[in-house]
Amino acid sequence: MSLWGKTDALASAPKFLSTDTNANRNIDKDNAFFVDTTEAAVPSNRAKGIKTPGWVLYKEFGAGRKYVETLVPMKMTAVAAGDTGVTNNTATEDAVVADRQITISAQPANRSVVAGATAAFSVTAAAVPTSALSYQWQVQQSGTGVWANVPNGTGATAATYTTPVTVVSVTPPDTTNGTNGDKYRVIVSASGATLTSNAATLTVTAV
Repeated sequence: MSLWGKTDALASAPKFLSTDTNANRNIDKDNAFFVDTTEAAVPSNRAKGIKTPGWVLYKEFGAGRKYVETLVPMKMTAVAAGDTGVTNNTATEDAVVADRQITISAQPANRSVVAGATAAFSVTAAAVPTSALSYQWQVQQSGTGVWANVPNGTGATAATYTTPVTVVSVTPPDTTNGTNGDKYRVIVSASGATLTSNAATLTVTAV
């Protein structure tokens, strides 16, 4: 099924557009084109102001005057070799989905534990359109200012990560063994999208 629920030659046109020809540049179907990622990169199209893949209104008025408006930004590769024009307006090219977006509804929270215990950090996320999510937890050891993938613990690539046994720094910042003040975040990924969570701080107190 095409994006707009039609299968005719005008399947690409958003439903709010008029069927009138050249009556209004803002609503005419004749001025609506689907631009895939290949077409958006073509120099001649970019020179016309068409730079974003998706549904675009484009109208030339002569004397170098033109009207360009992106209606629905999307991502889609070319469906055939040589498909680099700006007037492709077919149901085949219309069978796409909107750019995927990731949202985080519950950010990792700060944790306080006694030395010798572990700490768990969690995230709740979703992708729209729906897609499987992948996770990569990262740590910034206190005093280093550098983020790196967690080297130990459990759940490094899951929604919940649990640290190894925590240690209080003997001489702060003890970036070799101490874990007090370490920060944790997670990179959430889905097909075509990534989002990094807020950072959460681990506080470790002596027994």
